[in-house]
Amino acid sequence: MEPISIIMPVLGQHQYTKLFFEKFNKTVSEDYEFIIINNGKDKETKDIIQEQIESNYRIRVIENEKNTGVSASWNQGIKESKYDYICIVNNDIEFLSAHWLTEMQNTLKKNSNIYWTSPATVYTKDSKKQCFKIHHYEQLRYGDNQLDCFAPYIVGCCFMIPRKDFDDLGLFDEDFDIKYYEDLDFINRILESGNKVMMTRQSLIYHAVGATSRITPGGGENESYYTKKWGDSRFNILSKQPPKIKSIKHFN
Repeated sequence: MEPISIIMPVLGQHQYTKLFFEKFNKTVSEDYEFIIINNGKDKETKDIIQEQIESNYRIRVIENEKNTGVSASWNQGIKESKYDYICIVNNDIEFLSAHWLTEMQNTLKKNSNIYWTSPATVYTKDSKKQCFKIHHYEQLRYGDNQLDCFAPYIVGCCFMIPRKDFDDLGLFDEDFDIKYYEDLDFINRILESGNKVMMTRQSLIYHAVGATSRITPGGGENESYYTKKWGDSRFNILSKQPPKIKSIKHFN
């Protein structure tokens, strides 16, 4: 394992941040630094962050005066990070496999043309409803996963990128407002550059999808900005999805 920079924006929802670290501290032993971008003002979140800092020298926090939004927060963390592998996470995820971080880095180290990898993601904790027939994502093919369990697309709740990506492609587009579509935009740019994205099948997480976005205003103009930017480009992954996938609530 090479050292990893982990970046996590937070905006309130302290109960998710508390649960995140309970799970994280049990599954991660790799060499890492952890950068928290705190976009909120609530005391409960500040107390949880301070408790983590006091017990783990690898964690530090950047306090923002206002919510800077997803792209700007990710970029803020990337600029402050120091390692060659960058993992961006939400605070509303839980880790269901012990070596989720190592496995994602292995995907990138074994494939120099893979510029983004995400873990397999489930949206239920009920093991009877989870399906484990997982296929990697390659270029515009997004697999045949069952839509009621696994995301048939790669999203920004948890992903790892080599630093060289940003040297090649630049950072995330901060013209996106607050939330939504900034992850899809970056994947389009990866595909446009002739490189690929891939799911790491051996890494598995649970995502409480929408936990923060439901309480966060803004982002309403992002769909039109995304459409204007990519339109009918053959690298627009959203426009290339079959109708069944395009109708998923996330895209509405």
